[in-house]
Amino acid sequence: MIAMQMVATANRRNVRVNGGPRVGGRRSDRRRHAGGGSSARPAPRLHAVNAGRWVAATAAAASFAYVLGLAPSTWATQQRDWPPLILWPAGAVLGLALLFSIGFAQWLVLRHHISGSARWIATTAGAWLLGLAVFLGVTMPLWQPGQSLALTVLIGVLGGLLMAATTAAVTAFALRGLPGLR
Repeated sequence: MIAMQMVATANRRNVRVNGGPRVGGRRSDRRRHAGGGSSARPAPRLHAVNAGRWVAATAAAASFAYVLGLAPSTWATQQRDWPPLILWPAGAVLGLALLFSIGFAQWLVLRHHISGSARWIATTAGAWLLGLAVFLGVTMPLWQPGQSLALTVLIGVLGGLLMAATTAAVTAFALRGLPGLR
């Protein structure tokens, strides 16, 4: 999806996509820049991210994060006997791995297209933290004991949509600010 957005943005901004001819812009602009005369300013080069690799990396990382998120509750009976000096660092490592997993996997694809893209990992982690805060801020006050299942699900869907919108907005804003499109 990001790849399609990047190409669509390139089309609207009249830039070269994969080194090919200029796309987008008004017809008069295309005619004026066709010869590459001195009045033409150089267009940034934008290589489209392979959507299949992006989706595969994101899905694999999301699955990994899901497993990490389930680990504490899955092994809760064994963990209650762990000393705090082991339990807290193990929880911190699992939490950080969960938080950075999606951004890291996406960066493995993105690094070939955008220089300085390593900050994408922290940006994605921050976006997910903010999205989770929105989810909890909306759903926790609304979920009450004794509610119907339908209302509980509706509240969860609302929170999930707001979390997704928050995460998408933060990452879209950050992607536009990444330096050095090449």
